[in-house]
Amino acid sequence: MSSMQTTTQQCPPEVASAIARRELGIKTLEARNMDSLDFHEVGVWQVRDALEAAYCAGLAAGKREAATKPIDLERLFSGVED
Repeated sequence: MSSMQTTTQQCPPEVASAIARRELGIKTLEARNMDSLDFHEVGVWQVRDALEAAYCAGLAAGKREAATKPIDLERLFSGVED
Protein backbone atom coordinates (compact mmCIF):
# COMPACT_ATOMS: atom_id res chain seq x y z
CA MET A 1 0.00 0.00 0.00
CA SER A 2 1.34 3.44 -0.83
CA SER A 3 2.13 5.99 1.83
CA MET A 4 -0.40 8.35 0.26
CA GLN A 5 -3.83 6.92 0.90
CA THR A 6 -6.88 8.39 -0.71
CA THR A 7 -10.37 8.17 0.61
CA THR A 8 -13.36 8.33 -1.61
CA GLN A 9 -16.50 9.87 -0.29
CA GLN A 10 -19.79 9.87 -2.05
CA CYS A 11 -21.50 13.09 -2.84
CA PRO A 12 -24.44 13.62 -0.48
CA PRO A 13 -27.56 12.70 -2.47
CA GLU A 14 -29.23 16.02 -1.73
CA VAL A 15 -26.30 17.92 -3.28
CA ALA A 16 -26.30 15.84 -6.46
CA SER A 17 -30.09 16.12 -6.72
CA ALA A 18 -30.02 19.88 -6.25
CA ILE A 19 -27.38 20.27 -8.97
CA ALA A 20 -29.35 18.01 -11.34
CA ARG A 21 -32.55 19.99 -10.75
CA ARG A 22 -30.99 23.45 -10.96
CA GLU A 23 -28.47 22.98 -13.75
CA LEU A 24 -29.92 20.16 -15.84
CA GLY A 25 -33.66 20.44 -15.25
CA ILE A 26 -33.80 16.83 -14.04
CA LYS A 27 -36.49 16.35 -11.38
CA THR A 28 -35.03 13.25 -9.73
CA LEU A 29 -31.93 11.08 -9.96
CA GLU A 30 -33.93 7.98 -9.01
CA ALA A 31 -34.35 5.41 -11.78
CA ARG A 32 -38.00 5.29 -12.84
CA ASN A 33 -37.57 2.45 -15.35
CA MET A 34 -39.00 4.38 -18.29
CA ASP A 35 -36.73 5.69 -21.03
CA SER A 36 -38.74 8.91 -21.33
CA LEU A 37 -38.17 9.58 -17.62
CA ASP A 38 -34.65 8.20 -17.17
CA PHE A 39 -32.88 9.69 -20.19
CA HIS A 40 -32.57 13.44 -20.71
CA GLU A 41 -31.36 15.63 -23.51
CA VAL A 42 -29.22 18.43 -22.12
CA GLY A 43 -27.06 21.09 -23.69
CA VAL A 44 -23.30 21.13 -23.28
CA TRP A 45 -23.59 24.44 -21.42
CA GLN A 46 -25.85 22.70 -18.90
CA VAL A 47 -23.32 19.91 -18.44
CA ARG A 48 -20.58 22.54 -18.01
CA ASP A 49 -22.65 24.40 -15.41
CA ALA A 50 -23.43 21.16 -13.55
CA LEU A 51 -19.75 20.17 -13.49
CA GLU A 52 -18.77 23.63 -12.24
CA ALA A 53 -21.42 23.43 -9.50
CA ALA A 54 -20.18 19.98 -8.46
CA TYR A 55 -16.58 21.19 -8.42
CA CYS A 56 -17.49 24.20 -6.28
CA ALA A 57 -19.48 22.00 -3.89
CA GLY A 58 -16.49 19.66 -3.52
CA LEU A 59 -14.11 22.55 -3.02
CA ALA A 60 -16.33 24.03 -0.31
CA ALA A 61 -16.62 20.64 1.40
CA GLY A 62 -12.84 20.23 1.33
CA LYS A 63 -12.31 23.65 2.85
CA ARG A 64 -14.81 22.88 5.62
CA GLU A 65 -13.08 19.56 6.35
CA ALA A 66 -9.62 21.15 6.32
CA ALA A 67 -10.78 23.85 8.72
CA THR A 68 -11.90 21.26 11.27
CA LYS A 69 -8.79 19.05 11.19
CA PRO A 70 -5.64 19.86 13.16
CA ILE A 71 -2.55 20.44 11.05
CA ASP A 72 -0.09 17.53 11.16
CA LEU A 73 3.16 19.51 11.26
CA GLU A 74 5.30 16.36 11.23
CA ARG A 75 3.77 15.27 7.92
CA LEU A 76 3.73 18.80 6.55
CA PHE A 77 7.45 19.33 7.12
CA SER A 78 8.69 15.77 6.54
CA GLY A 79 11.69 15.88 4.27
CA VAL A 80 12.33 19.57 4.91
CA GLU A 81 15.81 20.20 6.26
CA ASP A 82 16.56 22.92 8.82
